[in-house]
Amino acid sequence: MLRKVKINQLVEITKISTYHPFDSHNTFIPTVAAVFAQIPEEHLLNTVGFEIIPGSFQMNGYNPDKVAAYIDGYHTGETILYARR
Repeated sequence: MLRKVKINQLVEITKISTYHPFDSHNTFIPTVAAVFAQIPEEHLLNTVGFEIIPGSFQMNGYNPDKVAAYIDGYHTGETILYARR
């Protein structure tokens, strides 16, 4: 059963880097399944929502981790995990 949670009932747990395969270098289409598959086990049971920080997948400046992921066919995103307060 789906229960609604008001935004003021959420608290940030942590931020994680998530990796998303791409078909086109210009397209960033992360899936819910891809994000949940990358949530660390210690946060999985408490996570009730997430937010991919807008623009975090872009290659601004030089970040060796992002460059390596990009070469391997992945966009990276910074994702905030939320738990119920």
